[in-house]
Amino acid sequence: MSHRLLKALGAKPADIWGDAFDAAAENGEIRRRGIGLRLGGTMPSPSTFTANITLYPKVNALVANEDAFGRLSDEHQRILREAAAKAVRYVVQNAPTEADRAAVYCGNGGAIAFAAKADVAALERAAQPVYEVLQADSLTKDLIGQIRAMKAQATSSGNAITPCGPASSGGPTTTNAEPSEFPVGVYRADLPPEYLIEKGMDAQTAYELGGIVTLTFKDGRWRGHTQSAHNWPDCGGPYSVEAGRVSLRDDQCDPPASHLVMSARWKLEDGELTFFDLRVGRPLEWGSKPFKKIG
Repeated sequence: MSHRLLKALGAKPADIWGDAFDAAAENGEIRRRGIGLRLGGTMPSPSTFTANITLYPKVNALVANEDAFGRLSDEHQRILREAAAKAVRYVVQNAPTEADRAAVYCGNGGAIAFAAKADVAALERAAQPVYEVLQADSLTKDLIGQIRAMKAQATSSGNAITPCGPASSGGPTTTNAEPSEFPVGVYRADLPPEYLIEKGMDAQTAYELGGIVTLTFKDGRWRGHTQSAHNWPDCGGPYSVEAGRVSLRDDQCDPPASHLVMSARWKLEDGELTFFDLRVGRPLEWGSKPFKKIG
């Protein structure tokens, strides 16, 4: 039914995930993805969320095999049911709001936009035939009614999502269209996961990226090495400088060298290299702390 809805809206649905999804998104085969803000950090690069379009609610369910569950004692069945109920209560009471998640996503370099009212109305009209099919089932029709009633009764908490674009940490501007000289050398910054989380990065992304990061710029190429428990391979490729901006591309971890990893302005003061005004790349990963020159 999800595929039927996407087709009604003019999309061509595809079941693809993992590395295959990242590659398809990079080469343009995949242009859109249905995903919540909670998983924004799993995108191959920061993207734009349309915050006022939710095609359908998503529900996580705990399912037990009837025969296996039946072999458990009454006490063990009670424990499982109680644990499931407690998990639901904990999530409801402690989960971040969508506004909180939106703030983290924006801080990580993502963007959030809102579709125009006319476009939302057009989507609703296109989806109506699919809803009619769903509502042919009495239980589904009742559930849809309950969801719509909850939506109608919901009140604003004053914690609404607001549009945002890629974050900028400020700094001097330049209008020089000629290539600028980038300070080659070896630079290092200690960016542990705890620091990134404290600055606002989601935990999953922070633990993937966090560590002692060493950047080397030499002979028109850059290399990034992260000392962490993950033991990630080094990534790198060519970099270019134009109009006061440096752009890094990766032909080691994401070949060919068409993947733009980061684009930003920079300043070097007292042996510290600071990136700012990021247009591509996660601001907290590249620009939250200066990189100390070590070579």
